[in-house]
Amino acid sequence: MKKKYLNYILYVFTFFIVVYYALNLSGILVLYNNPTISNSPNLPEGSRSIGTNTITPKNGDFVCYNFNDEYSGKHIRVHRLVGLEGDTIQIKKGVVFLNGKNFDKDLNLTHFYKTAKENLIQLKKSEVDLSSIIIEQIDNDTIKLLLEDSFIKELSFEIHRFISDEDFINQETKAIYNKPWNEDNFGPIIIPENKIFVLGDNRSYTIDSRTIGLINADEIVSVLIKTF
Repeated sequence: MKKKYLNYILYVFTFFIVVYYALNLSGILVLYNNPTISNSPNLPEGSRSIGTNTITPKNGDFVCYNFNDEYSGKHIRVHRLVGLEGDTIQIKKGVVFLNGKNFDKDLNLTHFYKTAKENLIQLKKSEVDLSSIIIEQIDNDTIKLLLEDSFIKELSFEIHRFISDEDFINQETKAIYNKPWNEDNFGPIIIPENKIFVLGDNRSYTIDSRTIGLINADEIVSVLIKTF
């Protein structure tokens, strides 16, 4: 009886393993890791997501796509889909506009914010774990911090988005688009046929279409449906 029970458990376990690999190989259900902060806070570092190739990607979805570079070779990246073929994308003073409408309005994103260096004292007194926040010094009196937009509302001191000047030229962006643009002042650009435009939700700490260019639409392999 005990042997029969163990065999039953083994059969069930084997069945689920076979189903899992079948779903994974077919792309119907695939488990992805989120190893970086590129899409924080909505895809936290260390979280996992389930994706599927049974859904037609639409603007606003997180999509997984094939990418190849000299550093990592061929691999899969995840970013938010912001522009499809025929869409007009423009970034004005750090705000993304899709076909003339504010795309960022209802999103909780991550950006660099600047504030007086002395305000670090107030942050240290709060429950904020400063070791998890990227802090960079701008000058002797000013710092910038990588923070969630929603967190800013909780602060009692003066703090503002760190936005690149319009006349600053990002050389990586210029090399791709041959335009004097930067990550906060970009476009307008109309997305051509079979191309997509993607952005990380951590707008200040990601490598996305602003610096790597447009992505071939047929490189999309999955749309994320659940993150945990």
